[in-house]
Amino acid sequence: MSFQAAFSDLVGRLSFFHGLSPGLVLALRPMLRLLELKRGRVLLERGRRQEVVWFVVSGTLKEVLAGGRVGWFWSAGDFVFC
Repeated sequence: MSFQAAFSDLVGRLSFFHGLSPGLVLALRPMLRLLELKRGRVLLERGRRQEVVWFVVSGTLKEVLAGGRVGWFWSAGDFVFC
């Protein structure tokens, strides 16, 4: 997916919660980057502090707890901050 398509998805999702001014949309754009991940990639290691919010454009993310149990799933359109 292109950055522009992903950015449009994000703006649409944020607008669902609250209207966005054109100035805010312009200010958000340079703050974001598109990250494509391979299956099994770890975004945040246990015990590390999260410093960003992820927006899932496509696919599924899961939280793996101690012992390998799955704690949560996120999918397209979800914001992830743990």
